Amino acid sequence: CGDNSDEIGCSAQNGHHCSHDQYRCRNPNYASSDCINSTLACNGHFDCSFGASDEEGCGSCNSNQILCKNGKCTNSSNVCNYNNDCGDNSDEFGCSARIGYLCSHDQYRCENSIYYYYLDCINSTLACNGKFDCSFSTSDEQGCDCVSGYRCSNGTCISNSSVCDGWNDCSDGTDEAGCGSCNSNQFLCKNGRCIDSSNVCNYNNDCGDNSDEFGCSTQNGHHCSHDQYRCRNPNYNYAS
Repeated sequence: CGDNSDEIGCSAQNGHHCSHDQYRCRNPNYASSDCINSTLACNGHFDCSFGASDEEGCGSCNSNQILCKNGKCTNSSNVCNYNNDCGDNSDEFGCSARIGYLCSHDQYRCENSIYYYYLDCINSTLACNGKFDCSFSTSDEQGCDCVSGYRCSNGTCISNSSVCDGWNDCSDGTDEAGCGSCNSNQFLCKNGRCIDSSNVCNYNNDCGDNSDEFGCSTQNGHHCSHDQYRCRNPNYNYAS
């Protein structure tokens, strides 16, 4: 139907019958009842407990595609794969965290490659907002559509106002490359000096004011903000 109304009031996999105003979710790996209110089908959120069947085939999407919040269509197999396939991260909203907890439909699941058992769900409005809001990764800003922003070399998207402001907002220094009197392969320090871009985030004070070490990732994957200095802890694997 394109609005999932043909799947309302159907029997669930365990024989339980969804009421006429409920949508039957598809749970291929679980023989349990999963009925949700019919108004939740094709609403842009993943409301089924397992999978994204309530958002498949919605709008102009094919039956094997889900409708992203930004109106794009992406394959259902791309849902909850830690990749920003929609371009607004909406295919990663409401996913299960690695310790088994489920982020709500209005939350984004951060990728935490270091702390495997750490639950990290953030509000969906924080995904692709030009700031790193995940505790132990920058996944919430990876692969975002830079409609009115600046695309960093590492794939993150920041606001245009953050370019050439003297802060390492990209975390790789590309937003400060070629600024002021610096060449395209140089980084503009807060004190106005130019250094080679390869010297950014190398644990050395190449700028003379340590601004080339601001906003860097720490050894455990935690990301310091653009106005924070990353300390070097060679014997300990924790953020500082």
